[in-house]
Amino acid sequence: MTPALLEQIIADYRAGASVYAIADKHGIHRQTVTNHLVEAGVTLRRTITDMERQRARELYDSGAYIKDIANVLHRNPATIAKMVRSDQTVAQ
Repeated sequence: MTPALLEQIIADYRAGASVYAIADKHGIHRQTVTNHLVEAGVTLRRTITDMERQRARELYDSGAYIKDIANVLHRNPATIAKMVRSDQTVAQ
């Protein structure tokens, strides 16, 4: 990986792009992205962003299945299910 590509990956990640989106953008595996971010000393996000939460809610409210939402957001279906259920509890 070139230094310029690594700088772009770090910039994309810090701008809020997911590891999956960065991997797709640059045609590399998501684990390669993660490995290079960690080696560069970047602290990885483990939480769902507000933008992802909003998108998941929109998709769910429009009738999309959990597994399809997970595919769109590149998240585990269990993660999406927990998020959607916790949002429903708060909304009630």
